[in-house]
Amino acid sequence: MIKTKEAFTNEELAHLVFDLADASYPHGSPWTREQWQTDLALPHSRYFLWEQDGQLLGFLACHLILSEMEIMQVAVHPAHQKKGLAQQLIQALINLAQKAEVDSIFLEVRASNHAAKQVYEKNGFEAIGIRKNYYYYPTEDAVIMLKKVR
Repeated sequence: MIKTKEAFTNEELAHLVFDLADASYPHGSPWTREQWQTDLALPHSRYFLWEQDGQLLGFLACHLILSEMEIMQVAVHPAHQKKGLAQQLIQALINLAQKAEVDSIFLEVRASNHAAKQVYEKNGFEAIGIRKNYYYYPTEDAVIMLKKVR
């Protein structure tokens, strides 16, 4: 079931998303618990959380500013990957974008993350540029992707 961040306190959710990101990313969470908590408190941050049987299995974090959205993070627990959870989280984001009359959704993804790029492309995102050496551990380019909503 998909929930929003309002179902939790910021401190509680910061711990949950940190732990999930830490388990999901090859080199651990890209943000500290404090950074997650700060992001959760921002008025323009939105979170879509896939929870099942009281356990957080995946999340999508984004920012909504004026008529644009940016996906900040997407993570699905390794034991639940390749089951369509990321697809459902992205669809929830697109539904919100349409209701909020958003023009565009942006994101950056590791150039080597073919599975993620494939999911984004399936949802209408197109590569529009490269950020050289954007990621670290290991250093890698980011592919900038865009989806026009309206």
